[in-house]
Amino acid sequence: MHLHRLQASRWSVIVIFGGGAVFSACIAAQALRVPLFEVPFAGVSMENATSVFRRVFIARHGERIDHVDRTWGERATYPQDPPLTDRGRRQARELGVFLRSAGNIRTILSSPFARTLETAHVVAEELELPLYVEHGASEWLHAEWFGERAPELTPLAEWKAQLPRLDLESHRSLVVAEFPEDIHQITQRCRKAIQLITERYKEGDILVVGHGISVELMTKGLCGKHTKVNWVGYCAVCECVLDARIADTGASRDADEERTSDVWRLARNADASFLSEPEDPQHIHYI
Repeated sequence: MHLHRLQASRWSVIVIFGGGAVFSACIAAQALRVPLFEVPFAGVSMENATSVFRRVFIARHGERIDHVDRTWGERATYPQDPPLTDRGRRQARELGVFLRSAGNIRTILSSPFARTLETAHVVAEELELPLYVEHGASEWLHAEWFGERAPELTPLAEWKAQLPRLDLESHRSLVVAEFPEDIHQITQRCRKAIQLITERYKEGDILVVGHGISVELMTKGLCGKHTKVNWVGYCAVCECVLDARIADTGASRDADEERTSDVWRLARNADASFLSEPEDPQHIHYI
């Protein structure tokens, strides 16, 4: 496949979540300072593609401390809200460096959990952008994981001193996760959240940082429920791409799919190839 330079519009979207790479991704205009990539979309030839993509990057958080320190929860104020390890912060930094060169991110949103906020804030520092909290990207509020009550998280107001790029005024969560959730409820929640995010933020690319399952379900919520998402390791990224020409074709869709599912395509599938210390799926020993 050869690289082609495409005419770009001003629209792009990026969201963060996921695991190992499948395709190299997108093309954006020189005016937007977006690097050229190969874009192997079935049914769309490079010669016929005339519009720039909107892109959403959905990424998982970095390594969490309770996965490597068995005793951390015994001395923690919020034992169900573990922060990152030093390795997790390094992973987050590499994620930020990667995203800085991968697109034109203008909006960053994060789940309210400590590990996602810390990951997203490192990226926000790298990109010099504010960070918003979106509860729709939260962890699965599963009763078997958290017990009889919703997990108690570090109050957002306490994060302000540690995370100066955290903006708690400019964005109100578009979707609120309710405890407890079954698999159907989290699936619907993630689908609704990612679609509302892409409808609201249309200037530049979007990054959403979440958890393994919410990254997977948000990706499927945008690209279609039958999309195969690879295993999502620490700081892995799913890149969802929308081409204006595809969007205008009126392609057929499943009757029960949301209206965007026939135009968004998965261009980067749980990619962690940019990490120097990726999570190894063959040697996972969560505590």
